[in-house]
Amino acid sequence: MNSARFNLSPEEFAKVFPYHFVIDKNCSILQYGPGLAKVCPAITTSISAARFFSIQRPNLPFAFATIQKHQSELFLLSCSGTGILLRGQMLWKQSADQIYFLGSPWFTDADAVLSAGLALNDFPIHDASMETLLVVQTQKTVVSELKETTLQLSKQKKTLTQINAQLEIRNQELSEAISARNQAEERLKLLSLVADHTTNGVIITDAKGLILWVNEGFTRLTEYTLEEVVGRIPGSLLQRADAEAETRAYMKRQITAGQAFRASILNYTKSGRAYWLEIDAFPIRDALGHVSHFIAIETDITERIRADQALRAEKELLSATLDTIIDGVIVVDQEQKVKFLNPAAEQYTGWSSLGAEGEDLNRVLCLRDLVDDSVLSPMQIAFDLGEIFGDVHLIDKSYALASKNGSKFTVVVCAIPMRQSAPRGKGGLIVFRDISKELESEKVKQDFVHAVSHELLTPLTSISGFVATLQGDPEMPADTRLSFLKIIEQQSHRLKLLVQDLLEVSRFESGHSQFHDEVLDLRDIVDRSFTEVWSLAKAKNQSLWKNIPSESVSILGDPVRLQSMVTNLLTNAIKFTPDMGKIGLSLTRVKHHAILLVQDTGVGIPEEDLPRVFEKFFRVNRPRLQIPGTGLGLSIVKHIVEHYGGSIQVESQNNNGTLVRILLPLDKSQRTV
Repeated sequence: MNSARFNLSPEEFAKVFPYHFVIDKNCSILQYGPGLAKVCPAITTSISAARFFSIQRPNLPFAFATIQKHQSELFLLSCSGTGILLRGQMLWKQSADQIYFLGSPWFTDADAVLSAGLALNDFPIHDASMETLLVVQTQKTVVSELKETTLQLSKQKKTLTQINAQLEIRNQELSEAISARNQAEERLKLLSLVADHTTNGVIITDAKGLILWVNEGFTRLTEYTLEEVVGRIPGSLLQRADAEAETRAYMKRQITAGQAFRASILNYTKSGRAYWLEIDAFPIRDALGHVSHFIAIETDITERIRADQALRAEKELLSATLDTIIDGVIVVDQEQKVKFLNPAAEQYTGWSSLGAEGEDLNRVLCLRDLVDDSVLSPMQIAFDLGEIFGDVHLIDKSYALASKNGSKFTVVVCAIPMRQSAPRGKGGLIVFRDISKELESEKVKQDFVHAVSHELLTPLTSISGFVATLQGDPEMPADTRLSFLKIIEQQSHRLKLLVQDLLEVSRFESGHSQFHDEVLDLRDIVDRSFTEVWSLAKAKNQSLWKNIPSESVSILGDPVRLQSMVTNLLTNAIKFTPDMGKIGLSLTRVKHHAILLVQDTGVGIPEEDLPRVFEKFFRVNRPRLQIPGTGLGLSIVKHIVEHYGGSIQVESQNNNGTLVRILLPLDKSQRTV
């Protein structure tokens, strides 16, 4: 082989081998090709090549001596940072004791070349790897396209097979649909014959709800003939656009969805007569399941609606009656189980109607005998002991009722049996009335009669005795006679006041009380009342004081009635305050109102009796304290205060005094009677 010597400049060498590098004995890079800077951008001279490359094949450390021994082998280097592989050989130049790497980038496909940022001109002309890579890539592309074409052809073949099968099924379905349609038309003809002879209205529409046919029953109901309604929507003829909007919208939704529906709606005949219809509509579908027609059957329910409305009105009236009556009403079934309680029964028994439902009657309405406290069955005592008035069994006797919450009432009971029930007493209606207040009122009246009798009898007895004494002793000394006459006068005045109170209460309750109003100063009223009762307080060694403003407290009122109001309060305070006690009266003005306070250090009022102190004839039961009176004073005061649009409050504790507060509007426009 002939040898020739070639001398290449560094530039020429770099052009022929753009991806070369040269290392010395320390593996430091002495020079490198321009292409190497593209695949390993961090490369620089005077730095160990081991920092930029690792030997992938053969499996060797990056050492000069080791590489020198294996220079005859193919080397595969990996660039640090980019991971690009270089394929080439190592050449030891003995004269310079240097190693040259001669190689080029190694790629498996063209996409990797582009990803590395390289182009065809980055490879030397003598390097055929790119052409080889392009050929391989072209072959791969062609193979891929052939596979894709083959796959598409396979899919198209499969699709054509499926289409052919579907066409066969479709042809079969069309054939069956034609047959079914012919059968449906025959059935419609038969249905039309039946519909012509029914009393109900029958409508056949297309899928959009346009009328195709109506029977004679429809004409009788609506007064419209078939010719007048064909092609029309039923609602546009028979219903008013401004009414039954919700029902109309519901029917439209069902028709649009192809669904059956039932609805009641108010219609109008051709002449304008209103009537109620119940419409049962259902779709007719063809063999493919598509809606082809709607059939609607219309029934006149006007009489039923009227009956329902009448029944509803009766129920509402009954419910309103049961809700408002003061009597307790309980409905029981044949097993004596509670079915219903009205509000009054709920209040008396402590049970809610819902909570009592299904409970035993004797548990809900717990009646006991007032004498021996035995538990009684209300239905049993009504039927066994009751006086019969028609179907009503009335018991002429009162019983104790204990509610669920512990409240107690005195009631009278009557029972009405179910007419269908047999034997008697197996269900019905229990009606009971709370007579506690009536008994209390009767007791108050009896107490009043007793008190009035006592109040009348005491002065009358005194007057009668002194008159008899005067008549029996014509020679009685003048001073004794005068003393007796004064006592008779005082007792007569006491009788007069008692009668006046009775008449006053009567006038207030009958509405015939007259007020003679004038502009006056409340301070004067207080002064006069204060003077009027002074002697009463002094007789009991009581301390009586007052506190009134220096400015006028003007009001438009009846001086007699207002003084009666103040005097009554002071008299009560003196009467119920022990000797040596204290009674005070205070008058103040706050904007447009006057406030009158009367307070004492008396026996007070038990808390449970405070709500009743303004009731006429009511007197607190004080067995050990006999204080004269009729129980009319505070009732009269309350009537006067309310006449002037004011309010009155009582604060008291037993054995701890009483405070009465009156608020009176001074301006007439502020009054609320």
